[in-house]
Amino acid sequence: MVRVKPFTAVERKEDPMTSRIGSAAIALAVALGSPAWAAKVYVPYAVNQEDRGASQRTELLLTNGQPSLSQRVSYRLLTQDREAAGGAAKSVELAGGKSLRVAAPVAFGGIGLLEVDAPAGVAVSARLIVTRPGADPVESQVPVLDARGAFVDG
Repeated sequence: MVRVKPFTAVERKEDPMTSRIGSAAIALAVALGSPAWAAKVYVPYAVNQEDRGASQRTELLLTNGQPSLSQRVSYRLLTQDREAAGGAAKSVELAGGKSLRVAAPVAFGGIGLLEVDAPAGVAVSARLIVTRPGADPVESQVPVLDARGAFVDG
């Protein structure tokens, strides 16, 4: 498991909550989880769950590369049948040249595939944050995929 202290140091740490994802998925997430300059992209592991005091939560980081243009980004959680799990898509307004962290794009208890629809010029990245009682939060990047399922690089 990769532990990131606010965008600086990286160290290895095992965490039983995230070990279910699999070490191969974590390695790919770190290697290929760079921001995607969007259109419609997907975060394959989106979650907001708690179990015996430990929690897993996916966050989105959106960056508007257009300095003078405000842009709207929408997102929704999909089920196995590609139906919206939480109803209609939610959206946020992203000011020109600014970044925004969406702390909980998935409703509590949700898990699945997060579809993010952003205009050209908006970078999309995601990370998984795992917390346990008495321990520091553990963060790892989650890959962002295009509609064909290919990793999207920034």
